[in-house]
Amino acid sequence: MPSSHSGYLELKLETGRIGYWIFLIFIFSSLHLLERVRRKDPMRAWFFLSFGLFAVLINFLDSHWLELTDFWLLYLFVVAESVRYSLPSTAPVREPAAAAKSARVGPGRRLARFARSARIDARVGIERQRQRPAI
Repeated sequence: MPSSHSGYLELKLETGRIGYWIFLIFIFSSLHLLERVRRKDPMRAWFFLSFGLFAVLINFLDSHWLELTDFWLLYLFVVAESVRYSLPSTAPVREPAAAAKSARVGPGRRLARFARSARIDARVGIERQRQRPAI
């Protein structure tokens, strides 16, 4: 069987314009879906993006889209994992007030008290300088 050595050209010749555009929409949407994955886990998104771009770029040189190979199944696995990972999680979300109480954010009580007293001391020092008569 003659080969065009371009997965996209061969796909266009085999499936026509409609099939080609449906396939390009699938490729574009699968790469666009990685943005949602990037928001949750950037390292996983880079991993998926490396496989996705490898699949897209290797098909400029050789035809793998029309054959059911391990390469094609790996790409489908990456797309399926991207979809699964980008869906909203069903884990229970703690309320913000409860999360704020459980997490210690900011300085401790002693440090806050020290900072407050230092600000008061600074104000008193400034007021004393203003009250001194000018020589």
